[in-house]
Amino acid sequence: MAMVTNVGVITRELKDDDDEAIDINAISNKKVPDEVEVFEINGPFFFGAVSKFRDAIRFIESPPKVLIIRMRNVPAIDGTGIHALEEVYS
Repeated sequence: MAMVTNVGVITRELKDDDDEAIDINAISNKKVPDEVEVFEINGPFFFGAVSKFRDAIRFIESPPKVLIIRMRNVPAIDGTGIHALEEVYS
């Protein structure tokens, strides 16, 4: 199941992705300020995917002013996933 979950930072370089052009909620249709980092989780967010999430969060060099975690394509989350989100929040 961990293989079907994707976690990653959405950078300004990715904002021109053609696949997102038809999605009205796509990042490419939003203005994201420089002090904001956007991460997206796609797929079930459970113990098997938490390591991917933690690795992606480590990608940030310094904590941003605002961190957005998009989870619109997360059909399920377990206690480990919730704990990982709490770690980021605190």
